[in-house]
Amino acid sequence: LPVMARRELMLVLQACDVGVGEFYKKPGTIWGSTGWEILASGKPFLQAFNFVEHEFEDQFGYPPPPIQHVDDAGSVAIGLEHFLKDPKGRAVIGDASRDWFNTYNGVALAKKYQSYLT
Repeated sequence: LPVMARRELMLVLQACDVGVGEFYKKPGTIWGSTGWEILASGKPFLQAFNFVEHEFEDQFGYPPPPIQHVDDAGSVAIGLEHFLKDPKGRAVIGDASRDWFNTYNGVALAKKYQSYLT
């Protein structure tokens, strides 16, 4: 797909069952803006997640989202096949993704920043 405006990307995500991000190998690398949109839309998120136990929470102050770790095309294929065969599991992880986003980002994060300014 071409580079899109956020509103266009969100329309595409509504038609998707799963979102796929990047396959960074560098430890501690966080996902990009598309990943935030996938989490906000309540879809399972396949993405390289290169943090050791507790590192993410220690660095950012909250637990990691329910990212499904993938690091190459083969692991993406396995993840997609898993979610194809398990639509209930896909829905559970999608709901957990949206809940995580709403708890630690989005409006909740804006309210936290607002509390620092007032």
